[in-house]
Amino acid sequence: MIPSDEEKVLIDAFRKCGIGMARVHALDHACTGYTVDGGYVTGLSVADHQLHYLPDAVSRLVRLNRLFILNTGLKVVPRWLGSLCSLRHLRLDGNALRSLPCPIGLLRDLQYLSARANRISSISDKLGNCRGLRYLDLQDNRLALLPAAICRLSSLQLLNCARNRLQALPGCIVKLAELRELRVFDNYLRALPLHIGRLDALEYLHADCNHLVSLPNSLTKAKSLRILRVGRNRLQQLPCDIGCARQLLWIDVGDNIITRLPDSIGRLPVLRELYLRDNRLTRLPESLGALTQLRVLNVTGNPLTFLPRAVARLKGLSSLSASYCELTHLPAFLTHQPSLRYVDVRFNSALGSSSPHIIGILRDSGCTVDW
Repeated sequence: MIPSDEEKVLIDAFRKCGIGMARVHALDHACTGYTVDGGYVTGLSVADHQLHYLPDAVSRLVRLNRLFILNTGLKVVPRWLGSLCSLRHLRLDGNALRSLPCPIGLLRDLQYLSARANRISSISDKLGNCRGLRYLDLQDNRLALLPAAICRLSSLQLLNCARNRLQALPGCIVKLAELRELRVFDNYLRALPLHIGRLDALEYLHADCNHLVSLPNSLTKAKSLRILRVGRNRLQQLPCDIGCARQLLWIDVGDNIITRLPDSIGRLPVLRELYLRDNRLTRLPESLGALTQLRVLNVTGNPLTFLPRAVARLKGLSSLSASYCELTHLPAFLTHQPSLRYVDVRFNSALGSSSPHIIGILRDSGCTVDW
């Protein structure tokens, strides 16, 4: 097919940069090429080529709606980027950008923006003008703070600021009424926003590897929250009303310094996986037995001397990990767990003489036992 005039200009501009450009059927993460619809260039991708600047010819692609500049060493977003008024999907991953400047704020129809793995330390307040933005990925950068302007992104559904240098999140983040996923792991956060529970749409919160010492009580009012990941922090306890977060399916609070669990944890009717590894728990609450949907229980690395009778009521339990504890015996009720398929009790040096008998029965029933 004969290239249009617009295609010829684009091909020539990139040829001068030492990059061959050709039409492709669809853009992917590893291709260099462009897509065409109705004679107009609608998508452009440059991947794994050295490209320290974007040719001005790109600014004249009036129908361009997808632009991928990946792993090119690009250092600066050109001023004319804001003139690409049809742009919906912008990926700038793996470059050498130090900021997200004002021109991006002119892209009023932008829905997807990813600029992970750059050197970004500042974001223009103008970004808040992108009211249609649904996906914002800033992972692996150098951000020490987020501008309050982010809180104007009223359509935002996913915010990923993982692996930055954040010490706090703006309190106004609770205004993001459509936010479903918040990923802030591997930062320096000392606290989560006090009223984070006002994020009614929030389903997934990943805040592992920070400096959190507590979780705000309002988190229990996050009515859509399904996955809570706050491992490798400095948490001493869970909110006493954690049982009010009744949609929780998965809780991971491993690698903290929690000494006891609130009784309300037994009021989580759909909880399926509970990870408590490497804390300071000396006992598990009897209310644990009310978790009728629990499938995975991991208490590895806690100074537990026994497993409570409550575990016997977990008829759906399929995986129990209790290695590196201080268990003195394995309870006989484990042999009556109809769904149990895996048990890990390695490195419990005080296990009594009855343990081999229990383990033998479990193995005969088809359960894999590591000890």
